[in-house]
Amino acid sequence: MQEEVEATRAEKILAAAFVLFLLIGGVRVLGELREVPAKPELRHFEARYAVQELERNLSELGIEVQSLEQAYRRAQEEYLRAREDYLFKREEYRTRIEEGTLDERLRAEYEQARVSYEAALRNRDAVKEELEAVRQSMEALRSELLQRREKVRSDYRAAMRVYELKVLLLRLGFVLPLFLTSLYVAQLARRRRSRYAIHANSFMAFSTLLLGYMLIEYTWRSFHVIGVSAIGALATGVALAYLKREYLSRERIAMARLSRKRCPYCSFPFESGDAYCRNCGLRLLVACDNCGALRSRFTSYCQSCGSPMRGEGNEGD
Repeated sequence: MQEEVEATRAEKILAAAFVLFLLIGGVRVLGELREVPAKPELRHFEARYAVQELERNLSELGIEVQSLEQAYRRAQEEYLRAREDYLFKREEYRTRIEEGTLDERLRAEYEQARVSYEAALRNRDAVKEELEAVRQSMEALRSELLQRREKVRSDYRAAMRVYELKVLLLRLGFVLPLFLTSLYVAQLARRRRSRYAIHANSFMAFSTLLLGYMLIEYTWRSFHVIGVSAIGALATGVALAYLKREYLSRERIAMARLSRKRCPYCSFPFESGDAYCRNCGLRLLVACDNCGALRSRFTSYCQSCGSPMRGEGNEGD
């Protein structure tokens, strides 16, 4: 009996390794399938809307604005110097007029200061006007660039959604046939009680895990935490229902307890020949309808005559 248990454990370990190696290869194949459709590249959409050209123009305007700002500062300094000199010469000119001592030299200096002041003022205003015009052009270009970048992002996101859909369809085309085939093979092996049932079950576990991995990855990319939570809850609920039906049914639990000589209802130990459980008082043995020999309520056939049970073993007295 100990050798059989060890063999079963070894089979389970090998089956787990079998699933693991299959899963590694399956995940790699899923990754390779992302390379089959052409993945959209952001630079193609930027080229379509001439984003880089606008960025170059904006950079050139930025350099021009810096140059004009320096020119405006110089013009402003020249204007202030010319204005100060003009105000000084004008005050001196008025004083000499009032005193009656105005000469041609002072008149010429005053006129020169006035002309320099007016020229500096015109130059400052011209540079300022040019600077404002370039700034407005730069602002309009920046606004146009933002609009084009938004169009690029919108088109790129739409192209990526199409790309992800293509990848999903390719992956489903790979995983779903594996999953459906594994279900069929596992059911067939179970019905025929094949000695290779553990291989079929391992293959089904691999395809189920691969499908779950694909769905979780896609859901995370699309809906993040909420989507993963919903998919995970659904998957675990389905898995729990399957385990409950296949491995945790009342009949299976009862047969497992009987194999350890424990009551199928309360799991209390009993001795061979006990008709009732000493703990819960429920009946353990019933008489065969065909030969009258005592048999367990949960056995499918009578051990004395081989006649099938009528199905009363599921209820306790």
